[in-house]
Amino acid sequence: MVGTGPSGSEIAKVEHSLKSLLELARELSVSLGLHQTADLLLFNLMGQIGTGRAALWLIPEGASPPSILIRCHGFELAAVKRAGDTWSRTLRAHFEQDPTPVFIDNLEGALSPGDRERTGEADVALFAPMLAHSEVLGWLALGPKLGGSSYDETDLQILQAALGIVGVALQNARLHGQMTEAHRQLLASNEHLQEIDGLKSEFLRNVNHELRTPLAVVMGTLESVVNANSGEARVQTMLEGALDRARHLNDLLEDLLTYSNAVSARLVIELARENIAELVRDYCDQRRAGVSASLREITFSCDSELPPARCDRQRLVQILDQLLDNALKFTPSGSHLQLSAETLETAGRYWVCVHFADDGPGIPIERIHSIFNSFEQVDGSQTRVVGGMGMGLALARELADRMECRLDVRSAPDQGTTFTLMIPAGS
Repeated sequence: MVGTGPSGSEIAKVEHSLKSLLELARELSVSLGLHQTADLLLFNLMGQIGTGRAALWLIPEGASPPSILIRCHGFELAAVKRAGDTWSRTLRAHFEQDPTPVFIDNLEGALSPGDRERTGEADVALFAPMLAHSEVLGWLALGPKLGGSSYDETDLQILQAALGIVGVALQNARLHGQMTEAHRQLLASNEHLQEIDGLKSEFLRNVNHELRTPLAVVMGTLESVVNANSGEARVQTMLEGALDRARHLNDLLEDLLTYSNAVSARLVIELARENIAELVRDYCDQRRAGVSASLREITFSCDSELPPARCDRQRLVQILDQLLDNALKFTPSGSHLQLSAETLETAGRYWVCVHFADDGPGIPIERIHSIFNSFEQVDGSQTRVVGGMGMGLALARELADRMECRLDVRSAPDQGTTFTLMIPAGS
């Protein structure tokens, strides 16, 4: 009996899929960004396989929620979010044992009746893991195929190939983002150190002992661990902990020094006409890699024509750093951060307004009046989760005042927070 080979339509489908995968690989790059890469993957697969619904979750690093919904197309977003926690608990364990696509019907035994009901509301057909070097980075959900046909073996092979390509790209992008952020912090530290070299103030003399004593303890610990050179895991843990505390203390010291000089008018302010749209866009591009590495998204938009504004470029970047670092502290993974700029006229005066909005938990009404006070945090308890001395927003407000700008905030619990920096327009 003579066997039959693949049909012409099957061969054409495979050829088309190979071309689509090659196109997907060509379009991937580190500069594309996490969320753009997710969109590229989902639209590519939806077109190849023939489905109108796709969503992607990624597992964040460190002590974070089980998974973060990165992009969702075609599904009802509310239904997918309701079922997301259920899938997170089930899918990670499943894919660590069997890293292949799984149809929703084959998961029913692992879901409770309530979980099955939430999954049915979302109308998911199958899940597939995203892997990189055998590590589960996340997973993809697809809806039923258009026209009612079933997923075949070729569809599943295409799905696994595309997820493998993008998984390696996302892992590389995450590493690149972490390296970019570390490099940015190093450059900022060098700039701060150059500034610190020229500071001679009564503030430093008064707190010399209080600052140097903890630093001396940290450095002594580091030296002891390095000299021990035992190679034991315990010693490595001590070293990493000491280094982490030293860096944290150094960051606090730099903010203290800058704030001290700002309030005492010793900080040099050099005002000049600046293109705010270009400045903020460049800033957003520089920070995007680090923000994406924490599974958050940052975007920028502005009016088509913004007038030049008068500010100190270096101090404006410092203000943006404080606002962004504050948002990264107090918003969970999966949050969206939005920078925007527009022109505003009040009382016959023109301003360029830079808005920084997040969709995080917001600020309690009783605390919003004090967030710009130095050494205060929204959570002032001894058991607060987020560290720091509460200097960031106080420093941002002080720098804004020194540049004759205005920094205000609007927020409400569970409705996010928006900071607005008003910069005088014109010369």
